[in-house]
Amino acid sequence: MNIRRYRSSDRSAVWELHNVALRQISAHPGNGQWDRDLQCVEAEYLATGGEFYVGVIDERIVAMGALKRLTAGCAEIKRMRVDPRMQRRGLGAQMLRALERSAQEPRCIRADRENDDRADGCAAALSRVRLPGDRQEGVRARSRS
Repeated sequence: MNIRRYRSSDRSAVWELHNVALRQISAHPGNGQWDRDLQCVEAEYLATGGEFYVGVIDERIVAMGALKRLTAGCAEIKRMRVDPRMQRRGLGAQMLRALERSAQEPRCIRADRENDDRADGCAAALSRVRLPGDRQEGVRARSRS
């Protein structure tokens, strides 16, 4: 899988992947204001020091993930999605590693689990990630309150 930065021409494919992936795990509450960031990726992620990547195979977007800067030293993993037909091939792990590499400055990364009770796999993967220079736990997954 080739991982690259989001382009404005990716918007419809990213939107479709978002919806298909959430429906597959029965976690799609329907579209609403909570999806606003996917309609303006450049402003929400790229212009604020974050990142948004897409994973491409045979010119088709099959994975996506974002890194949202919270502070100068902390970022949050958001919008991790893999096409259901391409799951169980390590594509999510590849995307997570790419996001981790882009986050070399922050000393903490956390998973956004606020709207997905079934994000335990992502949280488990994040709990094993260490950022450069960290001696102990470099990643903390945010659990639902």
